[in-house]
Amino acid sequence: MLVFGGLIAQALIKRPSRAEPAVDEVAFPEPHQDIVAGWRGPAELEAKGFQLRLTPLHGDAERQAFDAHALGAKLGLPAGAPFRLQVQFGDDFEQSSAFEEVRELLSKDAGLVTITGEEAAHAEALLAVATSHVPSLDALFHIPSSLGAAPKQLVLWGELPEEASDLQLSLGATSLSLTSARYNGQALPKHVAMLQNSGN
Repeated sequence: MLVFGGLIAQALIKRPSRAEPAVDEVAFPEPHQDIVAGWRGPAELEAKGFQLRLTPLHGDAERQAFDAHALGAKLGLPAGAPFRLQVQFGDDFEQSSAFEEVRELLSKDAGLVTITGEEAAHAEALLAVATSHVPSLDALFHIPSSLGAAPKQLVLWGELPEEASDLQLSLGATSLSLTSARYNGQALPKHVAMLQNSGN
């Protein structure tokens, strides 16, 4: 009994002296963020609550490349990639003096939307540039007739410059400036297509 009691006492004495793992030596993984180059609308309008954002269709580069290949082959599209134009504004903007002018611009036919730059970089509404008539396209992407009522998303197709540069969003004879911006790709909307029963 004395020997057994001595062993227990010895174990209790040595227990606090065991080295505990140092927390500061553990390498914590950095949060994964895909930074996506895009464009945003005029700063003066954005300050009033009008948000205009142009980005690749997907924040993930592999999904972007896959959709570029799949859509290009299916629709007979020229070299390019899909992009997403997002339009959103709130009550504060509707009460501002700039609202009527912008609403009139965005209420035009969404098929007329073009994106241009100094180097002739451009993108057009997907339906306007497709050479193959695919009845299911309207069922796959929600194609708005105009961008006048927010929020709206319009799928565009084209080649935009990789380097950050200023662009113009044109609707007829009127245009809005787009300046370069960077976005967290994981924060971009994930659901870009919706399937509906189109009767086909």
